[in-house]
This record gives sequence, C-alpha cells and structure tokens, in this order.
Amino acid sequence: NKTAGFDNRGAYEFNGMTSYINTSISIDQSSSSSSGTTMMAWVYTTNTSSSNRKIYIFSTDNGVFDWTLAREGQSWVVWTGTSQINTTFAVDLNKWQHIAVVFNPRTEKIFFYKNGVETIINELTYDTSDSLLRIGMYTNTQVGNFNGSIDEVYVFNYSLSPRAIERIYANSTNLLTADETSAFKNYTV
Repeated sequence: NKTAGFDNRGAYEFNGMTSYINTSISIDQSSSSSSGTTMMAWVYTTNTSSSNRKIYIFSTDNGVFDWTLAREGQSWVVWTGTSQINTTFAVDLNKWQHIAVVFNPRTEKIFFYKNGVETIINELTYDTSDSLLRIGMYTNTQVGNFNGSIDEVYVFNYSLSPRAIERIYANSTNLLTADETSAFKNYTV
C-alpha cells in the first residue's frame, strides 16, 4: 500500500487469512558456533486473538519450536528451539510498534525489544534441520495468519548489538561505534 506504513512510504499488508511472504532466507540454527539471527520490523496489529491462538510475524519452525516470533493473545512470544516463552511485552493494537528479536547462540540467549526496550530470555537451543523464513504466517501450514501491516523488515544473519537495535529504532543508522565493527569489513552509509 503506497500510502500506508510506519514511514508513510508503503508497507506490507496482511489480511489475516491468505497473505504472507515466503523468503529464500535460511536461518542457521544448528549450533553454538552459528553467528545468530536478528529479525525486526515495524508492526501494526489490527485484531485481537484468543489467548491460545498464535499469530506469526517471523517463522522458521518446522514442527519443533524453531526460532520464531509470534503473538499469542495480547503478548509477544518467542520460540527458543525447544519451547515457547512469553516476553511479557503486550501487543499494542492499532498503533505502530518496533519489534526486534535477536537469537544469539554464543550467549545462548534471546534478546527481545519492543520500541527499544529490551528483555532477555535465558534459553536458546539448536536444531540441525533448516527451514526458510516466512513472514506473516506459520512456516509449515497455513495457520496463524497475521492481520495488519508490517513495515521496514530487516533480517540479519548475525546477532545485532543492543546499540545497533537502538540506532535502527531511533532511525540513526548512519552511526557506528567500535563494538559494532570488526576488522576486514567494509562499512558504507
């Protein structure tokens, strides 16, 4: 939609029934040597769901709680590799909210952010199977379809730092700090 979106320059709209985005992004969830994954977006939710119905934002699950971000009832939930954990952050209806989730195998933790505020989940496990990332619906079947809009989707094949998440949320991505860089990489703005 050309007139909608967090930035008024368009967003992906999901009808809660048949719309979703299949990607060719395969998330490495195989071991603690994985560089991790960061998924984030601006999300505008337009409907409520029952307390036990999951609505999927980012899904890589193939039936065993693979790394996923969803909402259940009025709460944001993440899948850790073996279980589902409630982030304790509420879903805001009919307003834009910035959501980010960092799956960090090196620390064996998940970092969840809503509008720049962080919570840490001290559980992360691995899976030797891969599944492609799907946006707006569960990976394996056509259930849990998202109803609303998703804008400015980012998926990184590494774990972003809290400072980097903060910069993206504040739209200050032209700033890098020493802890966000490494040798032999080219950074351009």
